[in-house]
Amino acid sequence: MLRYRQSRRSNRGRKMAKTIDVTVRRSRDVLVIYVEGYLNSLLGERLEEFVQEKIEEGHLKFILNFGQVRLINSVGISILIGLVESVYESGGEVSFAEVRKTHRDVFAITGLSSRVKIFESEEDALQVMSAVA
Repeated sequence: MLRYRQSRRSNRGRKMAKTIDVTVRRSRDVLVIYVEGYLNSLLGERLEEFVQEKIEEGHLKFILNFGQVRLINSVGISILIGLVESVYESGGEVSFAEVRKTHRDVFAITGLSSRVKIFESEEDALQVMSAVA
């Protein structure tokens, strides 16, 4: 499990720590990455670094599971676009699963949905990704 600790200030000026977790599991040759919380620059950069490390290790198939993502800001979208391009430039494949309607709408507006296969369920994504040679 990857952990990133993000600090923010409360309305009283005290620092509060919030832990954002990214969990990863492998299914055959596909890495399923579970993103949780708020996809902003902090989580997005860590996610991008992780995927790049895995590409360098030879992993080329990724599913990003958005089932626990509450919000995605514009920086998070930009990072996702860069992440997708990086995977494709490496000869890899990436899909999204369990994406909320509001996020699907944003992906459509930004053109991201035309670059990535989006699946209702992780199981559907795994079926297709595992079949791709």
